[in-house]
Amino acid sequence: MWKPHSFGRYKVNWDVAINSTMRTMGVGIIVKDNKDQVHASSSKTILSVREPVVAEAMGALFDAEFSRDLGIQDIDVEGDSLQVIQAISSYNENNGCWNNCEG
Repeated sequence: MWKPHSFGRYKVNWDVAINSTMRTMGVGIIVKDNKDQVHASSSKTILSVREPVVAEAMGALFDAEFSRDLGIQDIDVEGDSLQVIQAISSYNENNGCWNNCEG
């Protein structure tokens, strides 16, 4: 459910769909301001993806790249995968990996 966020910040939401027969995924991105106004959107098809969590993680990456390309830095990300959102939230710049990172 949409909820307002801080002035000057943008909410960037991604959603993915997988076609396991064709081994492809589609990702859609939408960027909204704190008044729920759409500022930008994009979509992309990516080949050779079958695993849902991989598709969600790739969607998050496309989300971040799209925001960067638009010059938007203050964002709140939103996606459907709790596992991916938690991994992004717990990222530690000091060790350079997400939780459950090996090595």
